[in-house]
Amino acid sequence: MSRPVIPSQPDFLVQLRRTQHAVRLRLDAELGATGLTTPQYTVLAALERAGELSASDLAREFGMSAQTINVLVKGLEACGFLRRSRHPSHGRILLASLTAAGRRALNCGLAVGIGIQERVLSGLTAADRRMLMRHLQAIEQNSPSPLRGRSGRGLENNARYVSVGASDTGFSQRQTAHLRR
Repeated sequence: MSRPVIPSQPDFLVQLRRTQHAVRLRLDAELGATGLTTPQYTVLAALERAGELSASDLAREFGMSAQTINVLVKGLEACGFLRRSRHPSHGRILLASLTAAGRRALNCGLAVGIGIQERVLSGLTAADRRMLMRHLQAIEQNSPSPLRGRSGRGLENNARYVSVGASDTGFSQRQTAHLRR
């Protein structure tokens, strides 16, 4: 069986971006009920995976500026979702880690994400889902990735990650109050 021809126009790339955007809009809307924004949820997921990360590590992982990440980190700290402590050997570096409230907030977000994932993939069989994941991973591997920092770590093995935009740092104390309990 031969592979279908992809048009010479960037139709695939346009469709991939449109698909990502549609899923992101749905995630933004449904996460709103938890009091989290998509970027806040994404930072919490990164901290759960890694244990501790500096703002610079997060900025490299997400391809964002350190200033934008610092706004997110400081806001999450103010909400009680993470704490920062000094790096043991580099005193100027602050490492962020989840608090119990942060884990609860992340779990609320995870439930939303899993629900959206199930709805988005509902028309696919289990075999189709596995194949889609393999294809997406192959595309990622074949693409230059600004998401990998000097350590070579990337986001490839964490389904909790979603796209984060530089303008997505909004916090609402009223919205997140119930997650700190």
